[in-house]
Amino acid sequence: MTAPIFSINVHSPLAAGGQLETGALTVNSYTHTMQAVGGYESATFTMAANADIINDWLISGLMRHIIVKDAAGQTIWEGFVDSVSLQFGRVSIQRGPVLAVTNKVACKYTTVRYDPLGINFGGKPAITPYEEDTDMQDIYGILEGIVSTGEMHEDDASEIARTHLAEFKYPETTHNVIFLGGQDPMVTVNCKGYFALLDKYTYSKIDTALDIDLSTKLQRVVEGDPNSYLQVSNTSFTENTLQVNEYEDGEKVARGVIDDLVARGDDLDQRHVWGVYNDRKFRYYPAPTVTDLAFKMSDAGGIILDKFGQRVHPWSVVPATWITISDLTLGGQQISNTDPNAVTSSVFIETLSFTAPYELNITGGRVSTLRQKLYRLGLGGKY
Repeated sequence: MTAPIFSINVHSPLAAGGQLETGALTVNSYTHTMQAVGGYESATFTMAANADIINDWLISGLMRHIIVKDAAGQTIWEGFVDSVSLQFGRVSIQRGPVLAVTNKVACKYTTVRYDPLGINFGGKPAITPYEEDTDMQDIYGILEGIVSTGEMHEDDASEIARTHLAEFKYPETTHNVIFLGGQDPMVTVNCKGYFALLDKYTYSKIDTALDIDLSTKLQRVVEGDPNSYLQVSNTSFTENTLQVNEYEDGEKVARGVIDDLVARGDDLDQRHVWGVYNDRKFRYYPAPTVTDLAFKMSDAGGIILDKFGQRVHPWSVVPATWITISDLTLGGQQISNTDPNAVTSSVFIETLSFTAPYELNITGGRVSTLRQKLYRLGLGGKY
């Protein structure tokens, strides 16, 4: 069987314009993972290298925009370079991760309770203005962070924010030297999907406490991305009229706000899922209730079929879909249009991992409505 052809296209960081730098890299291995909650999660590829390639990825590799396409030109994964591991003889170097970088920092603290005369006038939570490094933002985009401390004066809290910025505005580089042995030159590129950047900014809305549609608030949180990398999908963003309070005090990262909103489901207690996929489109929609994919346990080739009986390549399978084992008990030979939760051979794909050329690993279970009801009652942590 001929191995499939994949194209790994390398672009400059989006903050620097995102222009195509190289396409169709020759790689030794490739793996990607996806999640029903989050979408494109991670990807890793390795390639043989020489000194020029190693220096290029060491100096310019982080935050490069990566698009992986199949032979038909369809995007199967998209994200950014989070870290790079380099091996050259006896020396190994790792640069990154980018997600540990903060180039816009504030300090959360408590005001001093007593003035010099011993009068209690403080003891209130406060946060300093953000300290920023625009030069690093031009390379890696805006990556926010909040340092939490204790009781102190504002000047001291601001100094802590400036110190944190100075130490964490650059990606970390670590070295390891092996004095015996050594390995062939190699570059390993570790990537993250753009949904990971939802942990790198906070969302605030303090001028109102009105109730609004859940989907409206969700869209505003996504559009709060300070880099404007993310955008709401025009075709896969479902209106949800469940009412939620508009107020947010800015102490939660965007990912935390989104997870809390999505966990509430809708008026019918349906589970919803979300993810960032092609072109950094944020998708939000009810979890499906019919089975779309099937395969036979007895088929050594691992062939996957869609509901029309057409073959689906393993690299084209996505999470948040149902797949049934069609020759397992209660599975039958046809994909069931009944509730997949009632069919023991059906699996809701929560996570998947694809390794080129054909290996696919799936983890999943059933879709529950109980979790949505508990979250709406403020009891999400109980389930």
